[in-house]
Amino acid sequence: MTANVILLEAAEADLKSAANRYGTYRASLGTDFFRCVEETLDRITHHPLSYSRISGEYRKALVHRFPFGVIYRMVNGDAFVVAIQHSSRHPDAWQGRNL
Repeated sequence: MTANVILLEAAEADLKSAANRYGTYRASLGTDFFRCVEETLDRITHHPLSYSRISGEYRKALVHRFPFGVIYRMVNGDAFVVAIQHSSRHPDAWQGRNL
């Protein structure tokens, strides 16, 4: 099964904010972060049901090399990303973003 991955506006903002923050440390680090998130989204595309459920129908895929998770929900074969969240944030911080 493959899925279309759709980032909600809030998840896009999460991605841009984190990439910019990493870019302030070293320019290439922001690009590396963005690339690692893209790889995670690609894994979700090809294996959307292989990640653990964290709350109801919501799942979380971890980003390699960075302490972030991609939180998404499957709806009619599409993966809707609601948050790209740092692991130090409260685990329920994204829940106000439900579909």
